Amino acid sequence: LMLTQLQLYDAIDETSGIAVNIIRLLSRRIRELNNKVNAYEIKKLTPDFSGAGSWGRELGTST
Repeated sequence: LMLTQLQLYDAIDETSGIAVNIIRLLSRRIRELNNKVNAYEIKKLTPDFSGAGSWGRELGTST
């Protein structure tokens, strides 16, 4: 479904519930994106210790 700006404004004027539903939808999308960004930031800032033994290999001291 595609509406022009004027059609959207007319629909909102006729039925205020449309505006409320749009706000709910956009709010939910913003929350979901915020959660994704926060998860990415936490992952980016969390040190990765899975390769902790790599220092020894780089120095030639690990077996």
